[in-house]
Amino acid sequence: MSTTLNTQQAALGRMLRAIAQATDFKELVGQLTQIMLCASGAQRCLLVLPESQQWFVWAMAQATCSNCLRVDALPNTAPNLKLCSQRLEQCPHLPSQLMQLAQQQQRSLGLMEAAQATTFDDPYLRQHQPQSLLCQPVIVQGQTIALWYWEHASQAGVFSADTVSELEILATQAAIAIDRVRLQQLSPTAPGDQPHRQVQTAEQHLQQLAENFPGVLYQFRLDSDGSQQFPFVSAGSRTLYELEPEEMLQAFELVHPDYIEAFQQAIATSAQTLNRFYHEHPITTPSGEPKWIRVVANPTQQANGAILWDGVILDITQSKRTELQLRLSEQRFRNIFHNLPMVAMQIYDRKRRLVDWNNASTTIYGYSREEALGQQLEDLIIPSEMRQPVIEAVDAWVQGGPAIPPAELSLLHKDGSRVSVYSTHFLLPNTQGEPEMYCLDIDLRDRQRAEAALQRSKQLLESVINTLPGAMWWKDHQLVFQGANEYLSQILGLETPGDIVGKTDADILESETEITQSSRSDRRIIASGNPELGVIEARQQVDGTQVWLETSKVPLLDEAGDVMGLVGMFQDVTQREQATIALRQKTQELEQALHDLQSAQLQLVQTEKMSSLGQMVAGIAHEINNPVTFIYGNIDHAVTYVDDLFGLIEQYRQVYPDPPLVIQDWIEDIDLDFLQQDFQELIQSMRVGTERIKAIVNSLRNFSRLDEAAVKAVDLHEGIDSTLTILQTRLRAQDWRPEIQVRKDYGELPRIKCYAGQLNQVFMNIISNSIDALEERDRAHSLDQKIQAAPSQIRITTRTQSQVVELKIQDNGPGMDAATRDRLFDPFFTTKPVGQGTGLGLSISYQIIAETHGGSLSCTSEPGAGATFVITLPLTTANDASGIAQSG
Repeated sequence: MSTTLNTQQAALGRMLRAIAQATDFKELVGQLTQIMLCASGAQRCLLVLPESQQWFVWAMAQATCSNCLRVDALPNTAPNLKLCSQRLEQCPHLPSQLMQLAQQQQRSLGLMEAAQATTFDDPYLRQHQPQSLLCQPVIVQGQTIALWYWEHASQAGVFSADTVSELEILATQAAIAIDRVRLQQLSPTAPGDQPHRQVQTAEQHLQQLAENFPGVLYQFRLDSDGSQQFPFVSAGSRTLYELEPEEMLQAFELVHPDYIEAFQQAIATSAQTLNRFYHEHPITTPSGEPKWIRVVANPTQQANGAILWDGVILDITQSKRTELQLRLSEQRFRNIFHNLPMVAMQIYDRKRRLVDWNNASTTIYGYSREEALGQQLEDLIIPSEMRQPVIEAVDAWVQGGPAIPPAELSLLHKDGSRVSVYSTHFLLPNTQGEPEMYCLDIDLRDRQRAEAALQRSKQLLESVINTLPGAMWWKDHQLVFQGANEYLSQILGLETPGDIVGKTDADILESETEITQSSRSDRRIIASGNPELGVIEARQQVDGTQVWLETSKVPLLDEAGDVMGLVGMFQDVTQREQATIALRQKTQELEQALHDLQSAQLQLVQTEKMSSLGQMVAGIAHEINNPVTFIYGNIDHAVTYVDDLFGLIEQYRQVYPDPPLVIQDWIEDIDLDFLQQDFQELIQSMRVGTERIKAIVNSLRNFSRLDEAAVKAVDLHEGIDSTLTILQTRLRAQDWRPEIQVRKDYGELPRIKCYAGQLNQVFMNIISNSIDALEERDRAHSLDQKIQAAPSQIRITTRTQSQVVELKIQDNGPGMDAATRDRLFDPFFTTKPVGQGTGLGLSISYQIIAETHGGSLSCTSEPGAGATFVITLPLTTANDASGIAQSG
């Protein structure tokens, strides 16, 4: 990591100096191409630029020695450099198709090893098979302004994730600088302005590089008195830190608390030793976004003792995430490697030394992992007669020669015995880019026993499919039969199951409809790869009888997971289907009977309850009525007696105008004049009170018809008024709401033949629900202006219309939505809290109106618009009242 980092930082420094000093376009192109080569670790680097909608190769740098791969080697041992202007498609020494693809897709393309080169159909890659390459397009404002290409012919894994990330930064800066210089030189300049223009151009290049740099370029100064400041910060601070350049000192506050101490210590150490400053740490931006950054800077001591760092800050968040993913991937691979059952797996380096050895290798070859590590392949498990050929084959392969093909081999066990294995090999680069050979060995010593077991399994399978209680067959991808069981061959009249091989549906099915349906189903399964199971179809037999067949088909997959055919089977399920149909019908009948029984049970329970209630109410009314009648009947006599007494007193006053003093005191004490006047009002209040009690008793007696089983002609208004009388307490004003107003708009109604008690029950349920809804509304608004302006109200309207009586009970409560309204008359449905409603009231009311009386009960309501219950009853005369009695 540190070596790569030093290389990239050195390359960036030389690039900035080259851009600042550039006076000639071709010279800058050459210098930057050499720098990009040295920064990459590749063997050659090319720069491709667009011109007139075509792409031209402008520069190619070729490494000639190991020193050429160091940036600090320039320019003394510079790589071979060639400047040209040749069209890309005319360069046979380049993968032009790959580079054009990278330009078109505007993304980097690379290959970690030569085997991957077949991904692209490029003649150059097929012929030369370079071990590592990378093609990086430079995108500015959606346009590709340059292509960089690096290649290493013999070394795999050159371009790691960190290297690609760093090269992307360098490539972008170099391409932008080249593009700017080319545009500057295309602009005319007066001869006298040339020196000034060059300085101005260099400054512009540096400024543009700072602004376009995908990170932060900065200067940081630590004065001798300990004060700190940033003399220069590029605009990248806005993107990376979400800070303006002048706010950069706040960046210290964004460092994660666990890293701040080490960060400050690294600054102090760099200041003391004047060594390069390097630190990686997480930050949290002002917006809360977590990031990882890398800070690298070179310190210099100023004349006044201050330390000045010139450095760069890079966003390495993605690199850290990739690093974590690689660690997790490596851990998963190790877990799989060591615990892979039945497959011996070993890893050898390019010198054939054992690097790793899994548990299955110990099982097959007898060596423990500790015994095997570090040994040579040829000394470990290779027999003497194979030793030299194996050494030569492995050495040739790791140096780019032909791969070792898989084969059956006889290798050595620790005890000297031979182990027959099927061995497969492949090369992968390690983290240093060095090739490692992976060997996967499968023990074949039990192969004969396995083949015998396979034959027995085949026979068992044939026995199983031939004893299945149904037909079974299998077809290839072209829907041609490849086999069947004996059951199907007997149905088709074939001598053996093998006679079906090579036939199609058209050869064995008679109906065109069946052929079409079967072929369509088969093609659907082949195309989708999805099974179709348990498809039941009715078929008409030749004799006219109908049978049901249950068919299932599943796709057959090859080793690659591709569909290679299908397997199908069917069985006659006629008896089962007939039983299912009969069971379904019986279930429906039982469900209906259960529903009827539940409804009847609910009705009986409710009827019994209301009957008991009616008897109780009638008894209470009778007990109250007797004393009230006695009181009311004696009021007139009491008035007569009192009038006689008051007349006698008046006679005494006339005869004895001056009674004795004792009598006068008594008259004053009892205020005889007031008593005579107030007693008349008292008698009148008693009369009104007893009349009120008589009205309540009458209402109770009327409501007590709940237990009456006979149909009678009744006045519906009396039933409604009785219900309202009983509910008078709930209608009165409360502390938290005003009185619920009742508006009665009664029409002229004839007496109706009906069950009076049951209708009273309906009135009670509906009006009680209206009161509940209005109380819910009033609780929500209490005594606010909305309630005062529109007080709670129940309006009752009665009319006769074309042989029916219509009653409407309307409230201005909160209303209800459609979902609630649709279930309003369902048994046990309630919107009230648990314990406050059974959900039976409206359901029973609906049965009373619709089923018992042949009428209708409906509700219209919208949220916020109240609710209206509409009851319609037929005008039943005395002659047809028996119909109601029978329906009840």
